Amino acid sequence: MAVNVDVNKCCYCGGCVSICKYDAITLKETVLTIDNNKCIECNLCVEVCPAGALFTAEKEEI
Repeated sequence: MAVNVDVNKCCYCGGCVSICKYDAITLKETVLTIDNNKCIECNLCVEVCPAGALFTAEKEEI
């Protein structure tokens, strides 16, 4: 399941960036990006997000 971000909830604290051991999450000012090619879907970022902005969703089949 891919990790996604609800930009309306994100407080841009950077907690998810700090916890990600695979550098799959980047934060530049108010732009949070998740690289699902690097993400191993451990969901630690989802667990540490104080705003509840990160969530998992099924990957789209192409």
